[in-house]
Amino acid sequence: TFPIQGPTTEQDLGRYQERIATYMLKAAREAKVHTSWLNPDPCYETAVASFVESLLRPGSTNHFLTDFTYFVQSISRLGLLNSLSQLLLKLTAPGVPDIYQGNELWDFSLVDPDNRRPVDFSRPRKMLVELEDLCCEETPSGPSLASLFATLEDGRAKLLVTNRILRLRTRHPALFSKGTYEVLPILGPAEHHLCVITRSWAGEQLLAIAPRFFSTLLGDQNWQTKSSAVMAWDSTRICLPPSAASRTYRDIFSGGIHVPICRDNHNVLMAAALLENFPVALLYSPAPP
Repeated sequence: TFPIQGPTTEQDLGRYQERIATYMLKAAREAKVHTSWLNPDPCYETAVASFVESLLRPGSTNHFLTDFTYFVQSISRLGLLNSLSQLLLKLTAPGVPDIYQGNELWDFSLVDPDNRRPVDFSRPRKMLVELEDLCCEETPSGPSLASLFATLEDGRAKLLVTNRILRLRTRHPALFSKGTYEVLPILGPAEHHLCVITRSWAGEQLLAIAPRFFSTLLGDQNWQTKSSAVMAWDSTRICLPPSAASRTYRDIFSGGIHVPICRDNHNVLMAAALLENFPVALLYSPAPP
């Protein structure tokens, strides 16, 4: 829940402190160990609130807050990358995806009442308009996607993934409601870092490419440049069924066109080519004429 860049003002930190204290009160009461809703212990609850306040008190003497802020910044980008992979799989796997209010962008709310704060829907509306200008759905836009990749913290990448997939689901409802579901094999040095699922129906085919275990995949690389992405995936490749040899796939995020190649008697797509500009990919191939 801690802000990715850290609270910018003492007022921001105070609001965050109040959120955590409210959550801790609820958690302590529902644990029913030292206090509860029916039998509250004011002294214990005051001590819990005081503990939260001391951990989040601004000032040079609060070494915990300094260390914690550094820790958050060191892992937050990995968390955002994981979230994009989870989002891709949630929106393409069998079933009906649930999107909680405000979760079109990054949202770090706890359970109620924290997740009942008013949602500023004007912000994602404005961002959607900006994305239409930045990443036209029918035109390849690798550089534009790379710019979203470099600024994952602002939430535009998550909004783009959500928007494009929901549009695709609207245009091809049978593919998502009736389509088969399979996991494709991966070969190569980073094979354990990739999950690829395919949905097929009446000749249509969809490939969702979701990386995982980013910390060990990236090492010290920040993976914000094309060269570092290509280096991370090296010769890792996705194995396709024989029927895919004559197919052409379009990435619904970048608009880029990908054609399978033959490697070691397999029809494959190279992960480095699919993921050079963006951390996830979604390839669509229409039914053959």
